Amino acid sequence: MNQTKLILSALCLSSALWAYSSEPLPVQRFEGGLSVGMNIPPYHYNGESPNGAMSFEINGRYNIPSTAWDLGISAGLSIISWDPEDEYQYTCCNSDSFLYQAITSHYNFRQGKTFNPYAGLGVGIAEIDFAATNSVTGFLMPEVGLEIGRHFRVNLSGMICRKGLNTMALSIGFVIGGRPKKSK
Repeated sequence: MNQTKLILSALCLSSALWAYSSEPLPVQRFEGGLSVGMNIPPYHYNGESPNGAMSFEINGRYNIPSTAWDLGISAGLSIISWDPEDEYQYTCCNSDSFLYQAITSHYNFRQGKTFNPYAGLGVGIAEIDFAATNSVTGFLMPEVGLEIGRHFRVNLSGMICRKGLNTMALSIGFVIGGRPKKSK
């Protein structure tokens, strides 16, 4: 139920931002960046409560000419952590890690402007170290964010893969490229 609320909230936000979008400025074709953030599972699972952990991502995007869309790739490491709710357990916490790659696409509501809200979706695969076993799974990654001053990004994303491994992340990042093109 919480995932449904998250997805509906992202869709409502995207719709509102769409209404305020403007004609995209011509921008440089390629951009990329790095981001770090805080990652947390959105719910309790197997008698354990969610605990914050970290995420790290590197990405690159191609800005499709004459549109507000981009198409990109991303790779990252996402760690989630759980605290046992049973006070008599001897372990302090359990952690699982994702090493992932994804194809992404975003709509930039004010492309090339100082404040550029965006919304997007990624589809990818992740190698998961879960409960001391390794496995590979597919995932969806909806995200919304704000690019500030053409160089900084604040991003809220989710990783939807399978029960017990879904996460939400709030990250900040640095962007190189994608600035408005100089008029000739």
